[in-house]
Parts: sequence; structure tokens; C-alpha cells
Amino acid sequence: MSKRRKVIALIINLLVVLLETIGLTMCFYKYGLESFRYYTIDSNIIAFIASFAYSIAMVIDLIYEQDKNHHIINVLKYLGATALFITAIVVLTILGPMSSYKAVLLEDAMIYVHVLCPILTIISYMFVEKQTLRGYKVAFFPLSYTFVYGIIILILNIKKEMVGPYPFFEVSNHNIFFCAGSCIAILVVTYLFSVFINILNKKNS
Repeated sequence: MSKRRKVIALIINLLVVLLETIGLTMCFYKYGLESFRYYTIDSNIIAFIASFAYSIAMVIDLIYEQDKNHHIINVLKYLGATALFITAIVVLTILGPMSSYKAVLLEDAMIYVHVLCPILTIISYMFVEKQTLRGYKVAFFPLSYTFVYGIIILILNIKKEMVGPYPFFEVSNHNIFFCAGSCIAILVVTYLFSVFINILNKKNS
């Protein structure tokens, strides 16, 4: 990875850290600890941690003129990019049409957690950063995260300890097969995109 590319990656990741700090602060101020029930916020937290760690790693690499393989950080970056893509898909195809695109894309913290941070994180991962995660098996990292989140939220909805926070989890308002089918569709999209961004990253490395 060239010095110029490291500098660009560092700048983008520092920008993500800044924007995530603003967006997540607004979310926690509004929702408190209930923020953790949202896949969007959880994914943005992962992206924040990943970009923060990646920025530190890039600074060290630039100072000592080295090009180390930061495997754990790479996994977090991969997980964050994929999860934020799923967030964007849900926002554009479900939440937007149900409420309004202005509300879910531009109002309050939404412009940070639904628009700016996902775009910067995904672009940086696919076109700027040099990743070492290869093969189809690594796609199970983001798939597992999404699966565990979905199972927990679905069970809480079935037990009526929670409603939502997304329409396809609301078993009290929808058929259980619709909810299960929607979750499976999201898992399929998660896996396919996870494979796709790694292929694209490899071509640009």
C-alpha cells in the first residue's frame, strides 16, 4: 500500500470518526441505552471503532514507514462496511417508502448514520484500503453478526418483550413467515455483498 494511499485512507477514516462521534452522540442523547436495539446504531458503533483503530494503525505505519497486516482491524472494517451497506439497503427500500426519505436520510442524526458514514466507510473499504481478507469464508463474519442480531430481536418480538425496531421484526403486526422470509432475504443480501466488496477490494489493491 503506497504512502499516498495510506494518507488518503487515514483522512477518510478520521473523517468517519468525527462524523460518527457527532451522529452517535445525537442518537444516544435521543434514545439512551435503547440505541443498542437498532442495527443501524450498532453497525455505526462498529464502524466508529474500526475507523478509530485503523487511523491509529495508519499513523504508526506512516511514521515507521511500514506496511503491516492489521488482521483484527481489517475484520472490523469489513464488518462495518458490510453492516452499513445493509443499513443503507433497509433505509432505501423499507424505511424510506414507509415514512419519508427526508426523515430517514436528512433529519437529525440520520444524515450521519444513514448517509455520510455508510458512504465514506464503504467507498474507503472498496477503493482505498488494502485488505488481506480473501475467500468466501470471510463473508461469514458479517453474516454471523447480522444473523445473531436478527435472531435476538426476532425472539424478543415473538415473546412480546419488544416491538420492532424494524417493520419486518413486528410479528404482532405481520405473519411470522413474512418476518422470517424478510430476515432470510437480508442474510442472503449480506452474504452476497460481503463477497462482492472483497472481490472489488482485491481488484483495487
